[in-house]
Amino acid sequence: MAKKSWLKVLVGIGAVAVAGKVAYDKYKSVKEAYTQEENESVDDEVKKYNAVCQKKLVEVEDEEFTGCEIKTDLSSTVIDLGLATFEKDVYINFTSNMSGLTIILPEGVNVACDVNKTLSGVRNLVDNVDEEGINTVYIIGKATCSSIEIVPVNFYVEDEDIEGLEDEDFLFDDEDDFVDETVESPKSIMSKAKEVVEAVKEKATPVVESVKEKAAPVVESVKEKAAPVVESVKEKAAPVVESVKEKAAPVVESVKEKTAPVVENVEEKAGKAASRVRGLFGRGKKAAEEAVEEVEETVEDVVDAVEDKVEDAKDAVEEKVEELALEPEDQE
Repeated sequence: MAKKSWLKVLVGIGAVAVAGKVAYDKYKSVKEAYTQEENESVDDEVKKYNAVCQKKLVEVEDEEFTGCEIKTDLSSTVIDLGLATFEKDVYINFTSNMSGLTIILPEGVNVACDVNKTLSGVRNLVDNVDEEGINTVYIIGKATCSSIEIVPVNFYVEDEDIEGLEDEDFLFDDEDDFVDETVESPKSIMSKAKEVVEAVKEKATPVVESVKEKAAPVVESVKEKAAPVVESVKEKAAPVVESVKEKAAPVVESVKEKTAPVVENVEEKAGKAASRVRGLFGRGKKAAEEAVEEVEETVEDVVDAVEDKVEDAKDAVEEKVEELALEPEDQE
């Protein structure tokens, strides 16, 4: 049971190491792709802001905002448009996975949200105004396990402005409370990951050493016990092989003895037939035909005799083989 538990620990450690390596490689590839995509959109009308496993703040000040695309994965992202200008309706498209996304808008704009959310929360704290000449910010996106907030710029207040006021007059006690605190910062995530890796290493090292120490005598014991077994098999196999050879020899000799007379008989009858053919050759066609028929009959007799002898020899060999096959079982 102890060995099985150690093996389970080793398998778990290996799985954690493999998963960590795969996750890190995935993070690197996504990070590079996001950075490249964002850099390439610097001069575009609709810029792209991407974040993966980080805390990102984007501020647009004293310039016209014409829309943007946002991708945020395992991050805390803030898009501050409080000091930007809006000359027309604009679109903000986003994709958020396990992240906190906050969009800060200035006064004088309305907001329309269309968010496909899964296990996520979306809060729009901007009060729309039904007046002509007010531009609308259309926020369209997909949120998975995320917190999305759209807040006005006056959502922030200075410390001196709240003196003498009760806490319940505010939605939040601190100006940073708009950030989704359920999303951990990348530094915190990486720190915890390092701690887990170090803890796994510390626990794995003695386990591996213990397994090696306990496995070594087992291997030696197997080798020691296997050696006499191999020698015993060799010793027991040797007399069996010799016995088979000894018992097979008489069978071979018996076959030779039984086939020898047949061969001699064939030679003798063939010689006589040939002599008759030669003697009758000059006595005419009819005599020659009779001689040929006689030779054919003789050959048929010889063939039948040979076949009978071969069958007898075959039966004898099969009987001997069966006896040899049964003898080890009888001995056991």
